[in-house]
Amino acid sequence: MGYQISGGRKGGYRGYTYKTHVTPGKWRVEIVTEDERILGRIGFEIKETVRTNRTFKTIYRCVNENYFDLL
Repeated sequence: MGYQISGGRKGGYRGYTYKTHVTPGKWRVEIVTEDERILGRIGFEIKETVRTNRTFKTIYRCVNENYFDLL
């Protein structure tokens, strides 16, 4: 699954995409250039739940200590 990123800003590039109908298990997302160089990678696990009231949490990960000042 891919999408195009263009432009840029002081703090670098930012983009998002989403996938529906995912299955439980271990997943990995890689950010890859057109010539297949890996720019970043993150792993996570999707767990099945029977709860009807869901709570969502956004986790921000920064490599630049001044990241939030750049937004």
